[in-house]
Amino acid sequence: RALEAYKDACETATNPGLLQLSTAQLAHMQDDEQTALHFYKLAHNSNSQDARAAFFIAQIKMLNKNWKEAKTWIDESIQRDSIEPHALLSSALIEAELGNTDLAIPLAKKGCAIQPNDSNLRFIQARVLRISGHPTHAIDILSALPADLQASDIVRNEKKMCEEALQAKAP
Repeated sequence: RALEAYKDACETATNPGLLQLSTAQLAHMQDDEQTALHFYKLAHNSNSQDARAAFFIAQIKMLNKNWKEAKTWIDESIQRDSIEPHALLSSALIEAELGNTDLAIPLAKKGCAIQPNDSNLRFIQARVLRISGHPTHAIDILSALPADLQASDIVRNEKKMCEEALQAKAP
């Protein structure tokens, strides 16, 4: 019901940009991906200064492993906010997945330099490094994360993938 109310409000608002973004986020939280994408695109087009809608579209595309579309949208986001560290790390991950490791590694480093104590950014940096063929460096970063994060399934799985990559490289 709330989503329908937001959608109706978007139709009558004279300047619906932020309302469209909120509608997209609500749809996204309700796993209504098509509605979320529709309203994120409207929000993106109605506010040329706001990077968030493009960032959220990129996240959806990343979750669906649609790397080329994700790249298009994260590039749009970064064009509007070139120093947003989460967007930079998302871009790094996308570039790594596309095989563009020469772009991925510096992007990850740049994003982490902006917020050097953000463990979530460091985790993504480690993933970028593993995908880019540097599992030892990735393990070093993962091993420096806070203990509670190191104990999480996602970090343990990432370390396991790094160790498997190292074994695959071994003669």
